[in-house]
Amino acid sequence: MPRILDKRVQHASAFDGHPCPTLAGTIRAMQIMTTRDILAANLRKMVDKEAEGSVRAWAMARKLDVRLIDRMTKGEHAVTLDKIELVASACGIPSWQLLLPDFEPGKKIEAPITDADRELLARLKHLLT
Repeated sequence: MPRILDKRVQHASAFDGHPCPTLAGTIRAMQIMTTRDILAANLRKMVDKEAEGSVRAWAMARKLDVRLIDRMTKGEHAVTLDKIELVASACGIPSWQLLLPDFEPGKKIEAPITDADRELLARLKHLLT
């Protein structure tokens, strides 16, 4: 049985001959998701939900560059923060939401806030009104 010296699984093909096929499949699925992978998966979720999987239709409906969105959904290239903000703005969501591993299109997500922060915010709002 192969030993994993590094916590990350770098080559799932090394486990193809593993005596337990279920374990080999699990090991293949245990890949570390990079930020690029998370962004690609989240964009793909939005495209699948809102445009029935058509990257072209989804991008054109938002007046975004089709090639850019295609590359982003495939995770092919590094993307600048400006591009992430552009896409998020076209979708009407804050850019940080596109980087959440558990992102669900259409679900309103608020930034976590403590009770102390909430109290401070209420006092500031009161002072400004």
